[in-house]
Amino acid sequence: MNFRTYLCSVKEYSIHGKLYTESELIALAKTLLQNKFAEEWEKELFRFVLEWFNEEEYITAKTSGSTGEPKPIQLLKEHVLASANRSIRYFNLKPNQTALLCMPVSFIAGKLMVIRAFEAGMNLIPVKPSSSPLRFTNAAIDFAAMTPMQVEGSLDDLERIQQLIIGGSPVSTQLNQQLQMKSTQCFATYGMTETITHVAVQQLNHPFEETYSALPGVVFETDEQSRLIIHAPDVGVEALKTNDYVTLIDDTHFKFEGRFDNVINSGGVKLHPEKIEKKISSLMTTDFFIAGILHEKLGEQCVLVIENDYPGETEEQELKLKLKEKLDKYEVPKQLFWINSFERTTSGKVKRKAIVEKIEQA
Repeated sequence: MNFRTYLCSVKEYSIHGKLYTESELIALAKTLLQNKFAEEWEKELFRFVLEWFNEEEYITAKTSGSTGEPKPIQLLKEHVLASANRSIRYFNLKPNQTALLCMPVSFIAGKLMVIRAFEAGMNLIPVKPSSSPLRFTNAAIDFAAMTPMQVEGSLDDLERIQQLIIGGSPVSTQLNQQLQMKSTQCFATYGMTETITHVAVQQLNHPFEETYSALPGVVFETDEQSRLIIHAPDVGVEALKTNDYVTLIDDTHFKFEGRFDNVINSGGVKLHPEKIEKKISSLMTTDFFIAGILHEKLGEQCVLVIENDYPGETEEQELKLKLKEKLDKYEVPKQLFWINSFERTTSGKVKRKAIVEKIEQA
């Protein structure tokens, strides 16, 4: 059965509780796109609906933009469908359940929420992407995907969601602690546009799991430098080498350690920013990151970059003392930089490289 024949075998699709056939959904999309009062996020959704039901074998998505400008990438529809079914099986999604769409549909995470809902026979509830998306609906939600920033803005109402996947940027220690008190079952996701979003999830509460678990049909290995290699043949991924270094537990479980290209080589000592960040997270009340900046003698030196106004010399010295108590000798940042607002991608991920380059040029 080819892809078009498959789509025709799916009879109805539900949006905001109303059922549509394929032809009715296409007609709705065309009408809304002509409506001058429709908001851009709504048009984005229905442009994707038309793209999904057209005669092409692929869709176009954007890469995340965390290491540069977002780039368009073409993805086969059969691979997108396979990825959606992988999530449907793992999270046991059922017909007539509700799926919240609160991410931009220009990115693969938003597109996949649409396809999961369509494929599982769920009721799709699209709302305007924002930092507090639950304020746009009073519905009880069975399944949702959010960025950490959106989760933080939804904590008061989070328990209206049964299962929540969180991606786009890392979940901070502070946010993770808050999730322990929520009945919502929360998962951090691991994946990228090239793998058609997540290939593994980490359970964050009830109970908390240290490791990521592969979704059905996905297996892992590592290279000689402990960088993760992904095999997901159902979505066309064979031996995809990543820049993430991990501790491999077995071929379906790993512990994420950090980004290989974030490693700081300071005078021959290799420092892993993510490990240092974990050690000092309890000291920080705002976003921060550890990075290496160019140094004449050491090659690179370890620094701490904090998203906040400069607090004054007294508080800075107090923080430096606390850092020395928490960290090993070589891990202690040589300098602290205070920046009132970090550059971020549209998914909320901090643009570390761009920020470090500006620090070095200052």
